[in-house]
Amino acid sequence: REKEAQQLLKEGLADYLIVPATGQIKKRGPDGRLEAFNWKRPEDVSNQRTKELTNQKNWFVENIHIEVYEAKRLMDNLGLRSALFVSSPYQMRRIKVITGKVFNDSREVRYVPTRYETPGEAYWLFSNRDRALVLTEYTKIVWFFLYSSFL
Repeated sequence: REKEAQQLLKEGLADYLIVPATGQIKKRGPDGRLEAFNWKRPEDVSNQRTKELTNQKNWFVENIHIEVYEAKRLMDNLGLRSALFVSSPYQMRRIKVITGKVFNDSREVRYVPTRYETPGEAYWLFSNRDRALVLTEYTKIVWFFLYSSFL
């Protein structure tokens, strides 16, 4: 996934690479290379909402939901108004559902399934691996709708 995101930056489709799971941020330099981004103000690093979710509700809030909140927080602090979410093709539907709920403002959000992780050649119902991945994703989407109404 990070390889796909870095490729998009090299192609000039984005200026920042944010990896919410690790808090890593890289910025595309004038020469096109990725450079580590350093915050100017310590308060920009504060992640109160993310801490609330993980500390109080970590037993039922899924990781991608927490990471989308963290991405939004980092984007707010950087003043960014658009995002490309890069992930596995299997996770795109779930990410769209979660970002639709978290990014309920006027931001422009697009989704890019990584080209380095492709679904199997057969129809997903005929592949044990693909069927398991798809059914797991649908289960997680249902779980998200159940618990998110209580947040």
